Amino acid sequence: MAPLSWQAERAAFMNGLGRGQDQDGFIEEQVRADRLHQLFRQSFSAIFGSYLAAVMLCWLCWDRFDHSVMLVWLVVLGLTSLLRVKMFTDWFRCPNSERTPQRWERRYWITLVLSATVWGAGAFALMPTDDRLSQVLVMLFTVGMSVSAVSCYSVYRSMTLVSMSLVLLPCTLWLLVQPSPMQVGVAIAVLVFSSFVVSATRKLSDALEKAFRLTRQMERAHSISTRAAQTDELTGLMNRRAFFEQGQRLYAQCRHQQQPLCALMMDMDHFKAINDTHGHQAGDQVLRQIGGVISTSFRQDDVYGLSLIHTPSPRDTT
Repeated sequence: MAPLSWQAERAAFMNGLGRGQDQDGFIEEQVRADRLHQLFRQSFSAIFGSYLAAVMLCWLCWDRFDHSVMLVWLVVLGLTSLLRVKMFTDWFRCPNSERTPQRWERRYWITLVLSATVWGAGAFALMPTDDRLSQVLVMLFTVGMSVSAVSCYSVYRSMTLVSMSLVLLPCTLWLLVQPSPMQVGVAIAVLVFSSFVVSATRKLSDALEKAFRLTRQMERAHSISTRAAQTDELTGLMNRRAFFEQGQRLYAQCRHQQQPLCALMMDMDHFKAINDTHGHQAGDQVLRQIGGVISTSFRQDDVYGLSLIHTPSPRDTT
């Protein structure tokens, strides 16, 4: 029989339940994957934004900074940016089944830490010791980079904090130990501003995680209710209504794709005698065993179910 992709997805979901996966643990894995997908979707522009900010800073202070330091910084930052572009290219090219946190989170962390370290170290290397205007410009750009980290990495609060720290702290700590009250004041202002950003980051990250979790919980509840409405409680097979609905869908699919289709009907003889002789509990046990045999005999993508025909006499099954 032709496979139905939606059936495979539903079967995989139910297999997760059948293996005894804890409900909360199953949802947590889904939420973790959702966060990773959101991270890649919203942070791609950060690669070009960070490099563009470095170019603008060098352009504004071209006559104030050491040209050799600026060129080395831009080259190294460009290499780290290319490394991140390569990572994003691999992500978009790989199949969705391989976009797992176990495979991609560590790789993303490495490229992020490398890029943020280069940015913070480069800004610190460019920081002049006697030019207040240039110092303010450098701090302005580092603060801007830190704020942009909130929008890019908000689904991972730890990434946001690490990125902000690597970019901001070198220049801020240097200003904090300078003798000029103005320099110390700028450093303190940056630290105070950063504390508010950190607080906002925590709230935003928590809100996003709750939204992902609520979405997955609703999807899970819907899947369970749909499964219950389509399944015979005793045997675990599709009930009559679900069987005919999916059978018609499979028939239409095979007809449209001009694929062969076969149908098999099985009848269980003398079931009435089992109920009359051994009671309905024994009959129910027989139905459970029949359901188990059918479930293990067909492929996961096949359509199979149970139809109970009620007559004035004790029930028969076909």
